[in-house]
Amino acid sequence: MTVTDDQSFDAELPKSGGERRNSEEKLSLLTYADLAKAATKMQAGATKTKAGWENLRALIARLQGENEGALDPTQGDLWGIKGLRLCGFQGTASEISVEIDPSPGISIYHGPNGSGKSTISDGIRTALSGKTGWWADVAAPTGRSKFDPLWEKINRARDSVQSWAEVTLVRNSEELILRCVLTDNGDVSDAYGEWTTSSGEVCRVDMGSTWRHALEGHPPVFSYAEVERRVQQSNDLQRYIANLLALGGAFTHLEALVLELSETASASKKKIDAALKDGKGRVAEVDRRFRLGEPAVDIGDICWPVISENIEDWLTRHNLVDVGSPTVEVTNSDVDRLWRALSAVDAAFQKLESAPELTSPRIAQHLDALYRDAVEIAPVSPMCPVCNSSVANWVETLQGNVERHAVLSPIHEEARHSLTDLRDTSVVVNYVAEVLALIKSSENSDRDAAASAATVAERLRAVMNYHGSRPAPEVREGFLALRNAVTTSGWRQASSAAVEASEITRQWLRERRGALEGFLHTWRMEQEKGRESALWQETKKCSTSLADKLRKERTEYFKEKADKRVRQLLEDVGIYLDRIHLTTARADVSVSNSSGQELTLSMLSAGQRNAFLLAPLLSTAESGPFSFLILDDPVHAFDEIRVDRLASVLVDLSSERRIIVFTHDERLKQHLLARAANGQAWRVSRDVEKGEISIESTDEMWRVLLDDADNIVQWAPRSSPTTYLTESQVVRGLCRQAVDHALHSCVVRYSLAQKKDVTHNVSSLDVLDNTVKRVAFVEGVINQTHDGRNPIDEFNRICGHYLRGWNKAIHGSDDVKANLTQEVEKAREACAVITAWNFS
Repeated sequence: MTVTDDQSFDAELPKSGGERRNSEEKLSLLTYADLAKAATKMQAGATKTKAGWENLRALIARLQGENEGALDPTQGDLWGIKGLRLCGFQGTASEISVEIDPSPGISIYHGPNGSGKSTISDGIRTALSGKTGWWADVAAPTGRSKFDPLWEKINRARDSVQSWAEVTLVRNSEELILRCVLTDNGDVSDAYGEWTTSSGEVCRVDMGSTWRHALEGHPPVFSYAEVERRVQQSNDLQRYIANLLALGGAFTHLEALVLELSETASASKKKIDAALKDGKGRVAEVDRRFRLGEPAVDIGDICWPVISENIEDWLTRHNLVDVGSPTVEVTNSDVDRLWRALSAVDAAFQKLESAPELTSPRIAQHLDALYRDAVEIAPVSPMCPVCNSSVANWVETLQGNVERHAVLSPIHEEARHSLTDLRDTSVVVNYVAEVLALIKSSENSDRDAAASAATVAERLRAVMNYHGSRPAPEVREGFLALRNAVTTSGWRQASSAAVEASEITRQWLRERRGALEGFLHTWRMEQEKGRESALWQETKKCSTSLADKLRKERTEYFKEKADKRVRQLLEDVGIYLDRIHLTTARADVSVSNSSGQELTLSMLSAGQRNAFLLAPLLSTAESGPFSFLILDDPVHAFDEIRVDRLASVLVDLSSERRIIVFTHDERLKQHLLARAANGQAWRVSRDVEKGEISIESTDEMWRVLLDDADNIVQWAPRSSPTTYLTESQVVRGLCRQAVDHALHSCVVRYSLAQKKDVTHNVSSLDVLDNTVKRVAFVEGVINQTHDGRNPIDEFNRICGHYLRGWNKAIHGSDDVKANLTQEVEKAREACAVITAWNFS
């Protein structure tokens, strides 16, 4: 079945985003750019949390960059609703299709209870959100808690082959189709959106990101039964209002990400602290054991690292680099190797001293080359190439020197090898000093002798780095100094102490390192995150400050908007919204009466409570990405004044968006049609046996009543003496009811056009007990202020003489049967006159 509530699709589409009010004046969804701007402003006034604000801004910039260029249907122009398709959903077993005018105006779907109105509104909500529950996630009580919910809806129609809901949204040349498919149990099996952009590109919409937050912050569907059932406690009200603040997905993601990173860094820091504590305990046990067993050796306590230190540098400083690797130690073989190196150098120097003095070995190689070149020249010149003078037999003299150098070269080579070995072995002297430095119990004299000898050894190596392993005078001097330093009794005693302690020290350090393995593993795994724990804790504080500020600002603005709507709906009974305070767990709402006395929400009547829950939604309707608002049974428990006031608010909203109302209340329908510049009415009915929902375009109620009267005249059987009312009584009674409805509509239209008190005029009309008095009242009201012709004069001319008979018929009196068809036609003509009269 297909129903269209606007046969012309040239109707005006929703206004573009450029025509909306300034975003700063509305509760629109926050973007990363908005968050960056707010964070920068707060950072400028911060004094102690500069690093935290800088880190927060960097995170916002990163998120903004990651989302830049992403397709987001919540940004840009407003979405209007074009149509709905349902199949096997709630009250409809077959497929139903509804086409909706997306332009500003009012669409009214009216029908009795069980006609399928909520099925349609729930279908729209389900297709929009991709889930069958409420916008926000609220865990329903389970059977295990012994609070099985009685009123949770069954979303899949009984015996339906398939179950799905689909809604089509439009804006300019774009189209967004949202579809939700249900399982046999009524759960969502698939939900997706297909967005046809202005370029014709079709892409999938992520219904779990910004779209979800747009629905939570600006819910386009309001069902009183659903909201009243969900909002039962203070924390429910907090969630309801907090969602309407529309902080948005960017804010929610940022807040959650900061919390996650902060908790991760904090957890890493706690793991390191726990591992450090465990490591300290294990090392203390190792130290205690060695100090008891080897009281003569003490290598000193560990200086434990801070979270920012490089662990490898720390291990190196404490001689804990690798498990089982030798640390600084001195053995007897090391000392023996040192003595052998010293003896070898000493012997080499003695050989050099006993050998004939020749030129430097470095020059000898050049003399050898000169000799080889000289013997190749024939004849040889008597001129010496060195002194450039005539020298007889200079070649023979050169030959003798070269040959002697060849004999003495091994002695020089031996000296070079000995010096090289001594340079490498001299580090043993330094090891002795290092070992004694680690041993607190060693004698000061031993440490002094070892330190002095280590200085001499370092000096020798420095000289050899410059001169190499040649037996230069400086090298010889360094050798003699080292030999003298290590041949003292003090150094010999120090080396013996170092040899004795080295094995204990090496084993001690090795066991220390083994005790630290768990700590080192945790450190290496967690340090990168843990070292930023303090920064992320500070960033979390900044994020909390930003969230508090944004919530406070939006709550204040929301309170102003909500109070305006509360006044529009409840000011006649003196109920005002004074304050809203939101915490993370509850909502504190302050309400007062006209005397300034504070009221609790429990003091409100059912209708007042409904109005109070509806007001917040109406206050944010202009801020979201939707140019439509759907209300299912918005006048639950409303009195007549409340219905009138709500109609006024909805008509005001309909100037910029499509307002779709599902109701069984005839008064609301009448007021909306009378007030709205662009309004249509549709009758909803349901075949219970077939599970089919039908929607038919309807006129005003007086037309419906007169259509029924026509049908009775045409199809009614002959009169029966057993019937309660005769044919003429029923037809005339319908005529009287039609006239009453038309008079009612006339008063509403007149009062609105002339800016009179609609509620007072309608109430005064309703208290009159017969049609004649009501006609006279309407005539009097219009005569008071309206110049020119009075529509009641024309009304009386057409059907005035029928009024008494119609009034009697509804009370059971039966006049002589006349031309009932003519009476119905006159009633229709008269009603059309007074309901179409131009009062402007």
